[in-house]
Amino acid sequence: MAWINAGIALASGWGKFDDSLRAYEKAIEIDPRSANAWNGKGEVLRIQGKYDEANKAYDKAIELNPQNAAAWYFKGVVLQGMNRNPEADFAFNKSEELGWLLPRPKFGLINLNSASIGNWYKYTCSIII
Repeated sequence: MAWINAGIALASGWGKFDDSLRAYEKAIEIDPRSANAWNGKGEVLRIQGKYDEANKAYDKAIELNPQNAAAWYFKGVVLQGMNRNPEADFAFNKSEELGWLLPRPKFGLINLNSASIGNWYKYTCSIII
């Protein structure tokens, strides 16, 4: 859990996404069955624009915890941004079935300027963990 917390702090507090990614990878090395670590890794990769890698991380988070509404939602965001809309709809529907409350993005990926990424990341992490 300490490495997950470090990943959150590095991304949300300082915007150090490469360092945050390394912290999540360390958490996964210690506990490869941590859905929260995989989900956090997916978040950082999504923010960095590495959508294929983010999608794979969300897939692993969902494999480990199929009830992880946040992973389903952000998988939908990534898939929508990749124009894989039927798959995105499935992921969004699943997140809604599990009680996710954030609305679906209307225009593909949620795009944030660099000043707001830290606050967005902090908010999403408070929901995820």
